[in-house]
Amino acid sequence: MAVHKFVCNKCGISIEDNTSKGIHKCPDCGEDMWWDCRNVGIREGDYSHTSASLAINPCQTKVHRKLFPGIDVLPDGQLHFDSVKKQSDYGKKTGFEKMPQKIRKKGVQIA
Repeated sequence: MAVHKFVCNKCGISIEDNTSKGIHKCPDCGEDMWWDCRNVGIREGDYSHTSASLAINPCQTKVHRKLFPGIDVLPDGQLHFDSVKKQSDYGKKTGFEKMPQKIRKKGVQIA
């Protein structure tokens, strides 16, 4: 069973829970907690992720493959990672950092 980490941006407290459903409230200050995706524990062989948020312009594919030969680029420019290490290394080299995400209530859009 996966364990998820949640963090409060107001007071910094963190908790772990085995569910990512619903909004978690901080036990100290009562604020909504954010899902901390920075250190998600996934076994190496179980990882397959296509990232639209890190997509590149398809015309940059040739140069990107020279700079990052181990990262697959799909025809639409989305990047595909087959290991956590590759995605983490890519983020460090390019300056991208995973940030905590707030869990959305079903049917509610958070700006």
